[in-house]
Amino acid sequence: MSSFVVQIGSFSAKAGIADYQQKPAIIIPSAVAFNNNVPLCGKLLSTNPNPIIHPVQNGIIQDWSAFEALCKHLFVRELGISRSRNHSSLLLAVPTYWTKYELERVTQIMFEVLNIANFAVIDQSLLCLYAVAATTGLVLDIGHDKTDVVPVFENMVNKSASLSISLAGKDVEIYLAELLKSDLEFMKQFPELVPSSPQYNDVILDLARTIKESAACEVRDPSKKYSPDSVPMRFTWKGRKYVVGAPRYLCMEVLFNPALINKESLNIVDAVYVAISNTLDIDRRVYWEKIVLTGGLSQVKGIKDRIEYEGARYIASSVLANELQPKDLKFAKIPEYFSAYIEQADAPIALVSEEDNLTISLENDVPGSPSDNVKSGERPQDLAFLGACVISRNLFLDTKFSDRQLFVTRTDYNENGPSCITTN
Repeated sequence: MSSFVVQIGSFSAKAGIADYQQKPAIIIPSAVAFNNNVPLCGKLLSTNPNPIIHPVQNGIIQDWSAFEALCKHLFVRELGISRSRNHSSLLLAVPTYWTKYELERVTQIMFEVLNIANFAVIDQSLLCLYAVAATTGLVLDIGHDKTDVVPVFENMVNKSASLSISLAGKDVEIYLAELLKSDLEFMKQFPELVPSSPQYNDVILDLARTIKESAACEVRDPSKKYSPDSVPMRFTWKGRKYVVGAPRYLCMEVLFNPALINKESLNIVDAVYVAISNTLDIDRRVYWEKIVLTGGLSQVKGIKDRIEYEGARYIASSVLANELQPKDLKFAKIPEYFSAYIEQADAPIALVSEEDNLTISLENDVPGSPSDNVKSGERPQDLAFLGACVISRNLFLDTKFSDRQLFVTRTDYNENGPSCITTN
């Protein structure tokens, strides 16, 4: 009996066998289109003329029909599992804010549509901690629609202290698009683009999204000085070469200053402080000193250094510190034995936009531009998936460890219905 892991977010859907020595086998856009009531997902979206539906928005399922179609596509087409002879176990990584309604309806889809044998759901914040071999810490998940800050203490997710802000990757895209429009040198590379064209804004936003997903973007430390030669970066998009300058790092400033896009929101560092302050723990050092950074923007170069810089004002000075005040802000790392989730330092980068399947290659033929052999290090955007693989191995396969309270079987569902996932 095989065990599988699935994680469906607002931007991408991941699926694969529960093996922590393998990266997610399937990563496709979390999007569905219907052509004469026939759902299209994954690569089929590239030839689709119909409107695209994103079933998950802000971490919540908004279109259940599209969500069901996406689940069927992942299991049947991508993983090649027969629904009529399905003896598989499935662990679904779910957002912290899912309610009883979402959990029970997903359970209904898993048993009645996919016909799985065993099913479990675990909070993705807790799974992120398992991925770094921890049970206590603070998860900072910078996603596409929102950023979640979730304290976890000894395997218990503190939902009352958790915080979700509407400041995330989508805002970076919007701000980057505006910066690109105002960059005359950059726009000279696109003489065919006319502001009065109906497609003008869509093309610029699409370009901004592609740049954001590439290694071209970075977060800079205000306390450091950078050479002017380090500004330009050349990349290839749709078969043509372009150079992007300062917008590639200025766009990331929106995460630390939401006023740049006229948004009333906490920045990501202030959100961390508020979430930790909301906990009732006397010793809050465990959160400041074990921050787990994940989400789509967690791989952006320099983001950890900038968070440390901005968070310094919340860390006690050596003169004022006592034994319960944090003295350092530290990030948890993926253990070395999860080698599949730690990139080779000198491996060439192959960047693909999940939204449009556009290949982006970085080149260093601009003076001072970074090499295409970027030291990418860990894969923090896959932490929840990795944690799910780790726990699935014990949850479904080790009978000595397995507790029937942690997952439900087809028999449980037949006897108690969808409520078995919240009452078993």
